[in-house]
Amino acid sequence: MSSVSINPELLRQYYLQQLGIVCYRPRVAEQITQVATQEAVEPSATVLSVEQVEAPASAAVPASLTNAAQYQAVSPAAALRVVIEPQIPVAELRRPPVSAAEELRTTAGNESHENQSPAFQALFILAGKLALLLQVPAQGAARLSAAEQKLLANIVLWLGQSLPVPLEFRNYRWPLPGLPLSSHGAASNGLNTFMQQAVSEQATAAVLVFGELPISSFAEVNTATPVVQLASLAVLLNVPQLKREAWLALLPVQGLLQSQQH
Repeated sequence: MSSVSINPELLRQYYLQQLGIVCYRPRVAEQITQVATQEAVEPSATVLSVEQVEAPASAAVPASLTNAAQYQAVSPAAALRVVIEPQIPVAELRRPPVSAAEELRTTAGNESHENQSPAFQALFILAGKLALLLQVPAQGAARLSAAEQKLLANIVLWLGQSLPVPLEFRNYRWPLPGLPLSSHGAASNGLNTFMQQAVSEQATAAVLVFGELPISSFAEVNTATPVVQLASLAVLLNVPQLKREAWLALLPVQGLLQSQQH
Protein backbone atom coordinates (compact mmCIF):
# COMPACT_ATOMS: atom_id res chain seq x y z
CA MET A 1 0.00 0.00 0.00
CA SER A 2 1.52 3.29 -1.08
CA SER A 3 1.64 6.19 1.36
CA VAL A 4 -0.27 9.41 0.60
CA SER A 5 1.69 12.68 0.91
CA ILE A 6 0.01 16.10 0.97
CA ASN A 7 2.13 19.18 0.34
CA PRO A 8 0.71 21.97 2.57
CA GLU A 9 2.25 24.80 0.56
CA LEU A 10 0.73 23.70 -2.74
CA LEU A 11 -2.58 23.21 -1.00
CA ARG A 12 -2.44 26.71 0.50
CA GLN A 13 -1.50 28.26 -2.83
CA TYR A 14 -4.40 26.44 -4.51
CA TYR A 15 -6.86 27.89 -2.00
CA LEU A 16 -5.37 31.36 -2.53
CA GLN A 17 -5.84 30.99 -6.27
CA GLN A 18 -9.47 29.97 -5.85
CA LEU A 19 -10.05 33.05 -3.68
CA GLY A 20 -8.57 35.30 -6.37
CA ILE A 21 -5.48 36.23 -4.34
CA VAL A 22 -2.57 36.40 -6.74
CA CYS A 23 -0.10 38.71 -4.93
CA TYR A 24 1.53 36.45 -2.35
CA ARG A 25 4.93 35.14 -1.34
CA PRO A 26 5.35 31.40 -0.58
CA ARG A 27 6.15 30.78 3.06
CA VAL A 28 8.92 28.27 2.22
CA ALA A 29 10.17 28.64 -1.34
CA GLU A 30 12.05 25.34 -1.26
CA GLN A 31 8.90 23.31 -0.68
CA ILE A 32 7.80 23.53 -4.31
CA THR A 33 11.19 22.23 -5.50
CA GLN A 34 11.23 19.56 -2.83
CA VAL A 35 7.95 18.13 -4.14
CA ALA A 36 9.39 17.55 -7.61
CA THR A 37 12.59 16.10 -6.12
CA GLN A 38 10.62 13.82 -3.83
CA GLU A 39 8.59 12.46 -6.75
CA ALA A 40 11.77 11.66 -8.68
CA VAL A 41 13.46 9.91 -5.74
CA GLU A 42 10.38 8.20 -4.26
CA PRO A 43 8.19 7.01 -7.11
CA SER A 44 5.99 5.12 -4.69
CA ALA A 45 4.87 8.36 -3.00
CA THR A 46 1.81 9.91 -4.59
CA VAL A 47 0.45 13.41 -4.14
CA LEU A 48 -3.13 13.80 -3.05
CA SER A 49 -5.36 14.54 -6.01
CA VAL A 50 -7.07 17.91 -5.96
CA GLU A 51 -10.38 16.15 -6.51
CA GLN A 52 -9.98 14.73 -3.01
CA VAL A 53 -9.77 18.26 -1.55
CA GLU A 54 -13.00 20.09 -0.86
CA ALA A 55 -13.06 23.30 -2.92
CA PRO A 56 -15.66 26.03 -3.53
CA ALA A 57 -18.43 24.83 -5.82
CA SER A 58 -18.18 27.87 -8.10
CA ALA A 59 -14.44 27.46 -8.70
CA ALA A 60 -13.06 25.73 -11.73
CA VAL A 61 -10.83 23.00 -10.23
CA PRO A 62 -7.87 21.71 -12.27
CA ALA A 63 -7.62 17.99 -12.89
CA SER A 64 -4.67 17.65 -10.51
CA LEU A 65 -2.03 19.68 -8.80
CA THR A 66 0.88 17.21 -8.56
CA ASN A 67 4.03 19.30 -8.88
CA ALA A 68 5.49 22.78 -9.22
CA ALA A 69 5.48 22.72 -13.02
CA GLN A 70 1.72 22.09 -13.12
CA TYR A 71 1.13 24.83 -10.52
CA GLN A 72 3.08 27.37 -12.54
CA ALA A 73 0.98 26.48 -15.59
CA VAL A 74 -2.18 27.25 -13.58
CA SER A 75 -0.83 30.56 -12.23
CA PRO A 76 -1.19 33.33 -14.91
CA ALA A 77 1.73 35.53 -15.88
CA ALA A 78 -0.46 38.57 -15.23
CA ALA A 79 -0.10 37.91 -11.52
CA LEU A 80 3.58 38.83 -11.74
CA ARG A 81 2.81 42.05 -13.62
CA VAL A 82 0.40 43.11 -10.89
CA VAL A 83 3.29 42.98 -8.44
CA ILE A 84 6.05 44.65 -10.44
CA GLU A 85 4.15 47.19 -12.61
CA PRO A 86 3.20 50.57 -11.09
CA GLN A 87 -0.51 51.13 -10.57
CA ILE A 88 -1.26 54.05 -12.91
CA PRO A 89 -4.88 55.22 -13.23
CA VAL A 90 -6.42 54.67 -16.63
CA ALA A 91 -7.26 58.37 -16.90
CA GLU A 92 -3.57 59.24 -16.53
CA LEU A 93 -2.59 56.74 -19.24
CA ARG A 94 -5.15 58.16 -21.68
CA ARG A 95 -4.29 61.80 -20.98
CA PRO A 96 -2.35 63.31 -23.90
CA PRO A 97 1.11 64.66 -23.05
CA VAL A 98 1.25 68.39 -22.24
CA SER A 99 3.89 70.38 -24.04
CA ALA A 100 6.19 72.74 -22.18
CA ALA A 101 4.65 75.74 -23.97
CA GLU A 102 1.13 74.74 -22.94
CA GLU A 103 2.22 74.24 -19.33
CA LEU A 104 3.88 77.67 -19.36
CA ARG A 105 0.72 79.31 -20.74
CA THR A 106 -1.39 77.64 -18.06
CA THR A 107 0.95 78.78 -15.28
CA ALA A 108 1.08 82.32 -16.64
CA GLY A 109 -2.71 82.41 -16.86
CA ASN A 110 -3.06 81.35 -13.24
CA GLU A 111 -0.54 83.95 -12.10
CA SER A 112 -2.23 86.74 -14.08
CA HIS A 113 -5.57 85.78 -12.56
CA GLU A 114 -4.07 85.97 -9.06
CA ASN A 115 -2.59 89.43 -9.83
CA GLN A 116 -5.91 90.87 -10.95
CA SER A 117 -7.40 93.60 -8.83
CA PRO A 118 -10.90 92.79 -7.55
CA ALA A 119 -13.78 95.04 -8.49
CA PHE A 120 -14.44 97.86 -6.05
CA GLN A 121 -16.50 101.00 -5.62
CA ALA A 122 -15.49 104.18 -3.78
CA LEU A 123 -17.13 107.46 -2.77
CA PHE A 124 -15.11 110.69 -2.72
CA ILE A 125 -16.16 113.49 -0.33
CA LEU A 126 -14.56 116.86 0.38
CA ALA A 127 -15.02 117.86 4.04
CA GLY A 128 -13.28 121.14 4.77
CA LYS A 129 -9.55 120.50 4.46
CA LEU A 130 -10.06 116.75 4.35
CA ALA A 131 -10.42 114.53 1.31
CA LEU A 132 -12.34 111.36 2.16
CA LEU A 133 -12.27 108.21 0.06
CA LEU A 134 -14.76 105.58 1.27
CA GLN A 135 -15.05 101.98 0.12
CA VAL A 136 -18.59 100.70 -0.37
CA PRO A 137 -19.81 97.32 -1.71
CA ALA A 138 -18.76 96.88 -5.34
CA GLN A 139 -22.17 95.63 -6.49
CA GLY A 140 -24.27 97.76 -4.15
CA ALA A 141 -25.73 101.23 -4.41
CA ALA A 142 -23.42 104.23 -4.20
CA ARG A 143 -24.47 105.39 -0.74
CA LEU A 144 -23.69 105.23 2.95
CA SER A 145 -26.01 103.78 5.56
CA ALA A 146 -27.32 106.00 8.36
CA ALA A 147 -24.91 104.40 10.84
CA GLU A 148 -21.96 104.89 8.50
CA GLN A 149 -22.86 108.54 7.94
CA LYS A 150 -23.09 109.15 11.69
CA LEU A 151 -19.72 107.50 12.36
CA LEU A 152 -18.08 109.48 9.56
CA ALA A 153 -19.59 112.75 10.80
CA ASN A 154 -18.23 112.09 14.31
CA ILE A 155 -14.72 111.36 12.99
CA VAL A 156 -14.68 114.48 10.82
CA LEU A 157 -16.04 116.63 13.68
CA TRP A 158 -13.37 115.30 16.06
CA LEU A 159 -10.77 116.41 13.50
CA GLY A 160 -12.23 119.91 13.53
CA GLN A 161 -14.01 119.72 10.14
CA SER A 162 -17.58 119.06 9.02
CA LEU A 163 -19.36 117.11 6.30
CA PRO A 164 -21.17 119.04 3.57
CA VAL A 165 -24.94 119.35 3.96
CA PRO A 166 -26.53 117.86 2.00
CA LEU A 167 -23.92 115.13 1.65
CA GLU A 168 -22.31 115.33 -1.78
CA PHE A 169 -19.92 112.77 -3.19
CA ARG A 170 -18.40 111.47 -6.39
CA ASN A 171 -18.59 107.82 -7.32
CA TYR A 172 -15.71 105.75 -8.73
CA ARG A 173 -16.06 102.15 -9.90
CA TRP A 174 -13.40 99.67 -10.93
CA PRO A 175 -13.09 98.25 -13.50
CA LEU A 176 -14.07 101.14 -15.70
CA PRO A 177 -17.16 100.58 -17.87
CA GLY A 178 -16.43 98.37 -20.86
CA LEU A 179 -13.03 97.22 -19.58
CA PRO A 180 -12.15 93.81 -18.09
CA LEU A 181 -10.44 93.33 -14.76
CA SER A 182 -6.78 94.26 -14.83
CA SER A 183 -3.76 94.20 -12.55
CA HIS A 184 -3.41 95.92 -9.18
CA GLY A 185 -1.07 98.44 -10.80
CA ALA A 186 -3.66 99.43 -13.40
CA ALA A 187 -6.34 99.77 -10.73
CA SER A 188 -4.05 101.93 -8.59
CA ASN A 189 -3.16 104.15 -11.54
CA GLY A 190 -6.81 104.57 -12.47
CA LEU A 191 -7.74 105.57 -8.93
CA ASN A 192 -4.75 107.93 -8.84
CA THR A 193 -6.01 109.78 -11.93
CA PHE A 194 -9.46 110.14 -10.36
CA MET A 195 -8.03 111.39 -7.05
CA GLN A 196 -5.65 113.88 -8.68
CA GLN A 197 -8.56 115.57 -10.42
CA ALA A 198 -10.78 115.48 -7.34
CA VAL A 199 -8.31 117.03 -4.88
CA SER A 200 -7.20 119.73 -7.33
CA GLU A 201 -10.49 121.57 -6.85
CA GLN A 202 -9.82 122.41 -3.19
CA ALA A 203 -6.83 122.77 -0.90
CA THR A 204 -6.44 119.51 0.99
CA ALA A 205 -4.43 119.03 4.18
CA ALA A 206 -4.84 115.25 4.42
CA VAL A 207 -6.50 112.33 2.66
CA LEU A 208 -8.38 109.70 4.67
CA VAL A 209 -9.00 106.37 2.97
CA PHE A 210 -11.57 104.07 4.56
CA GLY A 211 -11.25 100.52 3.19
CA GLU A 212 -8.86 98.33 1.21
CA LEU A 213 -8.52 100.56 -1.83
CA PRO A 214 -5.42 100.66 -4.10
CA ILE A 215 -4.24 104.12 -3.10
CA SER A 216 -0.48 103.45 -3.37
CA SER A 217 0.03 105.33 -6.66
CA PHE A 218 -1.66 108.47 -5.32
CA ALA A 219 0.37 108.33 -2.10
CA GLU A 220 3.64 108.01 -4.04
CA VAL A 221 2.85 111.03 -6.22
CA ASN A 222 1.48 113.28 -3.47
CA THR A 223 4.23 112.91 -0.88
CA ALA A 224 3.48 116.33 0.63
CA THR A 225 -0.08 115.34 1.53
CA PRO A 226 -0.53 112.80 4.35
CA VAL A 227 -2.54 109.76 3.29
CA VAL A 228 -3.99 107.70 6.14
CA GLN A 229 -5.64 104.37 5.27
CA LEU A 230 -8.08 102.92 7.80
CA ALA A 231 -10.61 100.11 7.92
CA SER A 232 -13.87 100.74 6.09
CA LEU A 233 -16.77 102.32 7.96
CA ALA A 234 -18.69 99.04 7.80
CA VAL A 235 -15.79 97.17 9.39
CA LEU A 236 -15.35 99.81 12.10
CA LEU A 237 -19.03 99.44 12.98
CA ASN A 238 -18.86 95.64 13.09
CA VAL A 239 -15.51 95.46 14.92
CA PRO A 240 -15.46 98.22 17.54
CA GLN A 241 -11.98 97.18 18.71
CA LEU A 242 -10.56 98.71 15.52
CA LYS A 243 -11.81 102.17 16.45
CA ARG A 244 -8.90 102.62 18.85
CA GLU A 245 -6.40 101.85 16.07
CA ALA A 246 -8.18 104.36 13.84
CA TRP A 247 -8.08 106.96 16.59
CA LEU A 248 -4.34 106.48 17.09
CA ALA A 249 -3.73 106.74 13.33
CA LEU A 250 -5.73 109.98 13.14
CA LEU A 251 -3.99 111.75 16.02
CA PRO A 252 -1.21 113.18 13.74
CA VAL A 253 -3.89 114.41 11.32
CA GLN A 254 -5.70 116.17 14.14
CA GLY A 255 -2.47 117.85 15.23
CA LEU A 256 -1.74 118.94 11.66
CA LEU A 257 -5.18 120.51 11.20
CA GLN A 258 -5.00 122.30 14.55
CA SER A 259 -1.59 123.74 13.71
CA GLN A 260 -2.93 125.16 10.44
CA GLN A 261 -5.71 126.98 12.26
CA HIS A 262 -3.32 129.13 14.29
